[in-house]
Amino acid sequence: MNNIKQRLTIIFQEYGISNYEIEYYPKIFGNIVCSFEYKGQKYNFINDRGEIILNHKCIDDIKNYNSKMLPIDVLEKMIIEILEK
Repeated sequence: MNNIKQRLTIIFQEYGISNYEIEYYPKIFGNIVCSFEYKGQKYNFINDRGEIILNHKCIDDIKNYNSKMLPIDVLEKMIIEILEK
């Protein structure tokens, strides 16, 4: 399992989420597609060329995150924020 899938899998396991999918496309700009269900709500994240899309809407507040963070770091942080609401 690659590092990106492993990092996200660990988060889902920590929060007891068993219904999730993670796809990583290293040859396509390193895109990450991650979907999961939590408290009856479905979440679908797509990281495409540094842009993060949640449930078909571009995340406008991505600028609130450190610009030096890797896309996986931003994605992890956003997922954890959802899970800790």
